[in-house]
Amino acid sequence: MATAVALGGSDRDRGKRRNLGDILVEQGVITPLELDEALQRQRLTGDFLGRVLVKMELCEEQDVLEALGVQQGMERVDLTKFKIKDEVLRKIPPDVARFYNVMPVRIRENGVLVVALANPLDLNLLDDIAQIVGGPVEGAVSNLADVTQAIKSNYSYEGEDVNETLQLLVDKVGLKELTMEELGQQQIVGDVENLVELAQEPEIIKIVNLVLLEAVHKKASDVHFEVYEEDFRIRLRIDGVLHEIVAPPKAISIAVVSRAKVMSNMDIGERRLPQDARIELKIGDSDIDVRVGTLPTLFGECVVMRILDRTSVQTSLPKLGLAKQLQEDISTIINKSSGLFLVTGPTGSGKTTTLYACVTELNEVGSKIITCEDPVELQIEQLVQVQIREEAGLTFASALRSILRQDPDIIMVGEVRDLDTANMCIEAALTGHFVLSSIHTNSAVETVTRLLDMDVEAFLITSALEGILAQRLVRKVCRDCRQPYKPEPAEMDELGVPKSWRKSGDLKLYRSKGCPSCDYAGYKGRTGIYELLKMNDDLREMILQRKMTHEMRKYARKHLGMLTLREEALIKAAQGITTGEEVIHHTELFVD
Repeated sequence: MATAVALGGSDRDRGKRRNLGDILVEQGVITPLELDEALQRQRLTGDFLGRVLVKMELCEEQDVLEALGVQQGMERVDLTKFKIKDEVLRKIPPDVARFYNVMPVRIRENGVLVVALANPLDLNLLDDIAQIVGGPVEGAVSNLADVTQAIKSNYSYEGEDVNETLQLLVDKVGLKELTMEELGQQQIVGDVENLVELAQEPEIIKIVNLVLLEAVHKKASDVHFEVYEEDFRIRLRIDGVLHEIVAPPKAISIAVVSRAKVMSNMDIGERRLPQDARIELKIGDSDIDVRVGTLPTLFGECVVMRILDRTSVQTSLPKLGLAKQLQEDISTIINKSSGLFLVTGPTGSGKTTTLYACVTELNEVGSKIITCEDPVELQIEQLVQVQIREEAGLTFASALRSILRQDPDIIMVGEVRDLDTANMCIEAALTGHFVLSSIHTNSAVETVTRLLDMDVEAFLITSALEGILAQRLVRKVCRDCRQPYKPEPAEMDELGVPKSWRKSGDLKLYRSKGCPSCDYAGYKGRTGIYELLKMNDDLREMILQRKMTHEMRKYARKHLGMLTLREEALIKAAQGITTGEEVIHHTELFVD
């Protein structure tokens, strides 16, 4: 079996363990005086020296990682000065190099392949690579920027047909698996050791890694591994729509699912009950959070991997696609000293991203912000974030009770699910805190009705509520192949185009045929559409009188300047940002 050589470097370095601080001084990262200051701080805190140095801002985490690699006996390589031979490059396929962020450097006389690592402490990574290349592997110390640049310089992404590569791999594995299936599928399924062995097959590792790499490259939100009676499908959800990328033979489904479970540290032998896990991956130069869920079905386990690319999450209001006035109005609301602000919409409409953008704007030294979420989807510095664990009794309502005793200024609650949570949010808002949360309704005005239906008292709603933001995500038409056209009267009727727009005769909408830039989908990326309901005294009086939803909507449009989701989407369609089809699909036309 292929093995990873954990400790690299020359023989004279092995067996010796040098001090981390001395290595950093030798490399010119810190001075001897700075090391003495850090050591004094370490004696007081008892913390690790590397963490102390980073907290004192004397060096970066990457500097500590590189020094730890040297401490473990790995050689340090400067990839900017390396000319890597073709036979060395061929040892590690491009997709493997990109997925693990490694670069092959040389082959030693004893046949050991030396690879440069951005994270020299990840020995599991070395084990995976050893399995894939089928021989011993030794780590060398480099840094993230140099490894990323070396991959770009030595491997070309352009021209690679990922679908074709995947198909070659699954065909190869399928033939091997069918042989094993003939020997007795039930024995393989029942034997955990065999399942683990299947999950460690080099081709299976490559298939799963390549799917995840493709998902990140295409900015997919989810990866679906689906098992049917006679089929096995792998699909990516891109811009809200599922796309099948390859149709592997059914025979490899158990191996692929087992690989996903091994990566997620799940119980690989448990196939009767659903399992959930969360893992952090470094795919290329992207930091990825992955939520993994398995579901037993009639014909095997299905797996969904929800992908959150922390490097691409838009965590500020200016990046959400808000109109200037809308952004200013939201900023005014959330900067109040107390009150309740709700974000609403269906699952997958970007509510959590908007909440993160709001708390990021409010995140400053003078304010203490605490969040309670299920799950915590994005870790943000200087926020106190609480993970809800209902199985242990930590619900949103119980977490809020404890949070109020932690002297917060701002509280973010992941979701208002029940009356207890709603009342706790309102109580917090009425006792001098600003509270942000999400709720599931179709529009901003309907949120008021939803709260009343949950038996929240009307006077509490009017006392605490400051604003409601409804939102959707619509696909953006590809700018490289979009074409303008004049809509027919029937389409304008369906869209609800105002009479004033029709009279001018200048209205143009856009559609596209597809091109290589958008993978012939016609769309590329998504943007938000928003509907903001701002509270005032008249609207509060209408809530107390329990006025009908359409009456409150009509008042907000006429007196508060509120644009409905349909109106906001229609404006973006006329601007060439999205299409009429997306407007109709994601929004409702109200005639008040």
